[in-house]
Amino acid sequence: MGLALGGSTARDPDAQDPWSDVDALIVVCDHAFERFFPGLDWFRPLGRILGYEQHVKPGYGTLRVCLRDL
Repeated sequence: MGLALGGSTARDPDAQDPWSDVDALIVVCDHAFERFFPGLDWFRPLGRILGYEQHVKPGYGTLRVCLRDL
């Protein structure tokens, strides 16, 4: 498994404001994919989920999550 942070928050953490987002890329083995997508149970410890959007393509999935306090 691998994790990479990107976007403006990763480039300059001091530039964050209340509307900043966090861009994260999580890379997992094929057999672990279903542990992270499409389910959201693994994400819930990070905060209360207000809304989400999912997209799936062959070989990967995109998950956009809006949290109440992050």
